[in-house]
Amino acid sequence: MLTKMTNRLRTALLAALLAGGAAQAAEAPKLDFRATAGPLSGQLPDGFTLGKGRIVHRDAHTGFRVWSERPLSGQQPGHFVLEGRQNPQHQLRVRLEHKDAQPDAEGEKGMTIRTGDETAFFSVVVDGNQKVAADQYPIALKVAALAP
Repeated sequence: MLTKMTNRLRTALLAALLAGGAAQAAEAPKLDFRATAGPLSGQLPDGFTLGKGRIVHRDAHTGFRVWSERPLSGQQPGHFVLEGRQNPQHQLRVRLEHKDAQPDAEGEKGMTIRTGDETAFFSVVVDGNQKVAADQYPIALKVAALAP
């Protein structure tokens, strides 16, 4: 009787380990972002590219959400206000861009890219013509995969 209980316990533990391993197998999408412009200053035109991002995710998905925790610039998701590193009073309005993106309806902070492709690309661009004080304007971006 002790042997049967031990075997059942082993079977239950093995099943739990296998289930836990399967749940942990799914990885978060990888986000690479490269600034294409160094310290900024002067008159910047609307749409000027500040950086490019690449998302890679090999697990099944229907798209990606990309966003930032920076304050929104107005009411539109994916439009942010960045502060200067040397002087927080320096501000730069930017937006996320992807040709097929939609405003993020879930978090209302970014954009949604609908694709099952393993890789998706996007840009961060200047949002509106603006005169920018000389500074560095860091941005932290986040990404999540949309489950099928």
